Amino acid sequence: MAQLIGPQAHLKPAAIVALGTGMRMGEQLQMKRHQADFLRNIVTARNTKNGRPRDIPMNDYVRETLAELCRDKRPDDYIFVSPKNKKSCSVPRLTDS
Repeated sequence: MAQLIGPQAHLKPAAIVALGTGMRMGEQLQMKRHQADFLRNIVTARNTKNGRPRDIPMNDYVRETLAELCRDKRPDDYIFVSPKNKKSCSVPRLTDS
């Protein structure tokens, strides 16, 4: 986490959520505001590998991070957005080098 400063600072919330929930990158990047339930302390992963949604408990770090990211967002807004254009992040594709 100490390395997530400067140009990489925008990656810190995604790392906190990944480590605290075990969510895959694609699950995180497609997560919308309504999938974070702060009353029940769970996030619902919808775009899962097996195609079935799953509820994941939030720890204090995940809750605090998601609360900050969800501030002023509508239910259908993406939680993780590009720092450049404020739109949904896309899942990076690996290419042959």
